Amino acid sequence: MAIGVSNFSVRRIKRAMEALKKHELASNQVEYNLIRRDPERKLIPFCRT
Repeated sequence: MAIGVSNFSVRRIKRAMEALKKHELASNQVEYNLIRRDPERKLIPFCRT
């Protein structure tokens, strides 16, 4: 089973991963476009690791 979330920050993703030890956090749907590029700073680098 895999779990998906929406608009989670890095801190919230880490907390969710700790709580979901039996399941995988597979997706975080966030707003990302040419105007709103905030995920490039912390979220995308974190998800790549």
